[in-house]
Amino acid sequence: MNTVNESIVESIIPEDQRLEQLPKQFGQRFLLVENAVYQFMEQLCEQYNGGYWEFYSLSNGGFFMAPVMGNTVKIAWAENYFEGTVTANAAGIIACLFAYSYAAMKGSEQAAEMFHKLRDYIHHHEERDLIFKVVD
Repeated sequence: MNTVNESIVESIIPEDQRLEQLPKQFGQRFLLVENAVYQFMEQLCEQYNGGYWEFYSLSNGGFFMAPVMGNTVKIAWAENYFEGTVTANAAGIIACLFAYSYAAMKGSEQAAEMFHKLRDYIHHHEERDLIFKVVD
């Protein structure tokens, strides 16, 4: 188990391994998670209108997705009074955290596990302060 002090790194999942990732990470609930990620991104970011997402694996066994949208995006989350600019990578992490939490509340143990692994990774992300302002 990784602690906050141990380094967790991300790496892009190769194109030929993408199709298997969501079922591998979330089992039969993968469509619930995938749809929730996209819906949360739509709520977070007005400029989001679909498109290609990169898939990332984490060295602690975690996984997240991030939209390919340029360098930075404006996001807003009224429930935490947040409005600001983050990278598309951070926006994807935020959408995934919300989606994993949602799926966990719907009974997905795999989503709960991925939530904790992704949350552990945030401590190592260069935008950790902004991400925590949105999700906490």
